[in-house]
Amino acid sequence: MTTLLRTGLPVVLALALLLGCGAGGSDDDTAEPSEAGTATARPEGPPQVDAAVADLAAREGVAESDVRVESIAEVTWPDGSLGCPKPGEMYTQALVEGLEIVLSVAATRYAYHSSLAGEPFLCEQPAGRPGGDQPSDDG
Repeated sequence: MTTLLRTGLPVVLALALLLGCGAGGSDDDTAEPSEAGTATARPEGPPQVDAAVADLAAREGVAESDVRVESIAEVTWPDGSLGCPKPGEMYTQALVEGLEIVLSVAATRYAYHSSLAGEPFLCEQPAGRPGGDQPSDDG
């Protein structure tokens, strides 16, 4: 019997400890449930995403909940134009780490570009994604 107590008791205590660790709730258990018919919160992302969503909602005169985040990509822009050069402008010739944020309202897609530290801006005529993908002129 003492052998069973020596070997069995530590195992039982270890199992109780492990099971007890999983019994506690997570921080998400305290979140308020969303009301029916309301939009759910967007997943956490870079702050530039929220700024781009707010800008597009204001431009289009829609609620932020009507703006859909299609994609968020970390990119290395080939120069200071951040993939959106304007004719006649000069840009630094250095690689710039940044983001390409694609949003949509209804069926229309919008590309927002930014550096990792800068504010996003609507790029109405992108020069293409880094890596050689160029926009098509078919049409």
